[in-house]
Amino acid sequence: MPGTVDIDVLHAALKVAEDELCAMGDTLVNEGWDTGTIALTLDVIRIALYGSDGAGNGPEGFESARARLATLRAEEAAATAH
Repeated sequence: MPGTVDIDVLHAALKVAEDELCAMGDTLVNEGWDTGTIALTLDVIRIALYGSDGAGNGPEGFESARARLATLRAEEAAATAH
């Protein structure tokens, strides 16, 4: 079925993104960088991929995680603009 194949491709892509973000986050933490944006992005990806972020937030928390990520990005942009 075409719909099933599309979902399988999306899941595989999200899994690759999750793996890459985890590896990047580990590297940045080892170098002393703040990884809050990566952590929130991983929450969004994990909710989409697994239905939960691993901390009890499921699909109902998806928009909340996206909003927190947008707020963090805006704060970072404002801090670098000065």
